[in-house]
Amino acid sequence: MDPVTLSPQDADLTKSRVSSLLLVTTIILISILQAFLFLLLKQNWFGIAAGVISIANLVLAIRFLLIRKQVGSIGNAFGMYFLQAIFFAVAIFGSLLPPDPRLLVVALSVLHCAMLFSAFLALTGVVPQPRAILLCLSFAGGIFLLETALPIFIESPFQKEATGPQWIGTMQPYPGLGAVYSPGSVLSTLYAENPRRYFKEQDDRALRWWLRLDGGNEGTLIFPQESPELVRVETKKVQTKNAYDVQLNLSKLKVVKKQAYKIGFRARADQPRGVFIGFAMSHDPWDGLGLYQKIDLTETWQTFSIPFSATANDENARIHFDLGDSTTPAEFTSVSLRAHPAGTRIEPQLPPKKYIVTYRFNSLGCRDRDYTIPKPQNTKRILFLGDSFTLGVGVHEQDTVPRQLETLISAGASEKKYEVINCGVSGYGTHEERMFYKLFGANYQPDVVLLMMVWNDDLSYREEFEKDYVKRPPGKLELLFHTWAKIQQYRHQRPFPNFSKCVDEILRLDGELRNHSSRLGVVIYRNDPDFEASTYPGKIWNHLTRTVTGGLEGENIPVLDLGKPLFEKHSKVELDVHPTIDHHPNEVANGIAAQEILRFLEKQSLLKQ
Repeated sequence: MDPVTLSPQDADLTKSRVSSLLLVTTIILISILQAFLFLLLKQNWFGIAAGVISIANLVLAIRFLLIRKQVGSIGNAFGMYFLQAIFFAVAIFGSLLPPDPRLLVVALSVLHCAMLFSAFLALTGVVPQPRAILLCLSFAGGIFLLETALPIFIESPFQKEATGPQWIGTMQPYPGLGAVYSPGSVLSTLYAENPRRYFKEQDDRALRWWLRLDGGNEGTLIFPQESPELVRVETKKVQTKNAYDVQLNLSKLKVVKKQAYKIGFRARADQPRGVFIGFAMSHDPWDGLGLYQKIDLTETWQTFSIPFSATANDENARIHFDLGDSTTPAEFTSVSLRAHPAGTRIEPQLPPKKYIVTYRFNSLGCRDRDYTIPKPQNTKRILFLGDSFTLGVGVHEQDTVPRQLETLISAGASEKKYEVINCGVSGYGTHEERMFYKLFGANYQPDVVLLMMVWNDDLSYREEFEKDYVKRPPGKLELLFHTWAKIQQYRHQRPFPNFSKCVDEILRLDGELRNHSSRLGVVIYRNDPDFEASTYPGKIWNHLTRTVTGGLEGENIPVLDLGKPLFEKHSKVELDVHPTIDHHPNEVANGIAAQEILRFLEKQSLLKQ
């Protein structure tokens, strides 16, 4: 039988139909994904309109497949597709999409690009139409697979970018608040650079020594300023009675097998007690390396010199003092490891020195001194509630807004004493701030409460904040999408906030304060100069200001926007803690804020009761 041959006209018609089917199938896939994306987001009219157009396009494309009309009838679906593509482009470049579901956004991006590029190839005649769409779809699928798989194996150069200071110390969980600062605790932030020469240089002892706590035991490592080599361990609570569950360590020491060494040090305790000294690995499996014995400390200083022979080669060994069987504080100084008999001192291989800001918390977990409860007579108290801006991340305590305000207000006071209390907690939203007042702040009996608001106050500390904002921080290679600046910009933004809930919380807080004969003021601590809202941060700050001022209109709750005074004479960089890795307000910004808040208090007569 002779093979069937197609006329040129039939062949062209077949190719055209194949192209149409491929295009329509791709349009159906794009429509399903895009409708799901925009309807899933439940955004404003834009999201609804985009979702409806996607569904309409889906119906047109399916209708074409089912009825199998002539090739020209694909025009309706393809025309609607271009409108759909425009909506998606506007969503990306207008920063209307959230960072997640990320892979869904990636899939739509590559599919749209494949469709448009295939049309270009076909129109220019570079590649026949069916092959153009197949080629572009294959390329898009490859990009999507790489985008999905490569983050597992390859680090991104973006991972090397510093995203903020390194915290030393942790908060403690608390029901209803997520977490609070432990009473009497000390936290720190470390910075690798000190471009403004504002941060303090990190104490060498903080690099050399670290305290291991386990089994529910609690203790503190103290570096007295008057003695540059002294290390003091205060054990607050002992639950397990295992000596090694409170362990003072000096690590990063290199030793050689069968080499003789001597550990020398001076030590004392507040009362007589025993201490175990050992030499061991500072890594898995944490085995001993030839020394573990008990020594007895007294209230007077004693000098110790303890010989041993290393039982293995180790690049990261440690001297450790086990203190967990007693709560008696102990002190150590002049600790050294020397090779014997040569006497060569073995120094720890320390990381580069960093720069530090320290945060000390009082008995109620506020970054402040302790205050008399109940409030003394002839005393006016101002209580600050807020997040990290109020806490003063990156600034020393004397440079926070509350402390600078207290200095200003006390300088002009004649009869009454003014106390300004800082109860800011990093990461809190308006809900947690209201709850913190109810649980802790009310104990101070403040006359005025100032609620400091910032751009992320709609997020709660634990669940919403971690789900919507820090769920996917930068850190892995996401192939082409790191090279597209606009996509990269929007990818790490959170959904556009809804500050109406914040207004509800403010009104509830105001009602609670009025029951205690206190007044409430709201301070919007804007640290972004984009008042025209040409950027995503500018849009959020403007939205926060409009929502709060509008929502509180007529409620007798005064609102202060610090934006214009802050940027009247300064650029954003001049007001940042660090020019690249920490954009919290610095001491200059806090000083301007304190002056404006003082004028605000006087203008609104908040202290005249």
